[in-house]
Amino acid sequence: MKKAAIIMMVLSGICFLPACFPQIYHISQSPETWTVARKKCRSKYTDLATIETKQDVLKIRTLTKTLSYVWIGLHADTESWRWSLENQNYFNAQEAGFRMWDDGEPSGSEYYKICVKLQNNGKWTVQLCETPAPLFCYNEGTSSFIYVNLNKTWKDAQSYCREHYTDLASVRNQSENEQLKNMLNSASAWIGLYRNSWKWSDGSAYLLDNWAPKNPSSLIKNTCAGSFSGKWYNVDCNDYWNYVCYSEF
Repeated sequence: MKKAAIIMMVLSGICFLPACFPQIYHISQSPETWTVARKKCRSKYTDLATIETKQDVLKIRTLTKTLSYVWIGLHADTESWRWSLENQNYFNAQEAGFRMWDDGEPSGSEYYKICVKLQNNGKWTVQLCETPAPLFCYNEGTSSFIYVNLNKTWKDAQSYCREHYTDLASVRNQSENEQLKNMLNSASAWIGLYRNSWKWSDGSAYLLDNWAPKNPSSLIKNTCAGSFSGKWYNVDCNDYWNYVCYSEF
């Protein structure tokens, strides 16, 4: 009867999702790795906790105030690559997905944050983003690429390109890749492709940013998110922590 009444409220516009269908959280004080915790949550409830609003953050904090870290459902998305230049008009339907991976690449799946360099053989390799290297910029005004022989981290390279030109170089096709290869005057150089994504175990969109200061750290391998005192920290998924499951209304 209660569920039917809530459905009528949604249909009439009196309330909106997710407010009408709040998650019910369940605390387990039997420490597990993140993967085992997810398996147990899915077996008994719905999944590890998804946190979508500030109200959800407060609920989790209240429920876990006597505990240290607890696993939540957030984990590194090691399959989502993106270009620094986010102007979608720059790419046609196929170009944003152009890749020239070297053999064995992309590696680095144990890191949530990884960046891409073009090598002097024309193939792409991944590297920790904090590694200094030369870079390729793109100048929208002249539709040209610029090789910059200064050693910078990927983030500093991005800032340099955005300050002096348009952005780090996006490589849309074989012709552009060959052009950059011929300009390269070092072993490798940064391009604009990177991975820096998180996703929820249940597939919900990652919308809320609730990280503690200096988190997430890009140097922690096999990383998942734990909640402590209302903030999120990325820690090794193989650590043992208590965990929070949720069930649907």
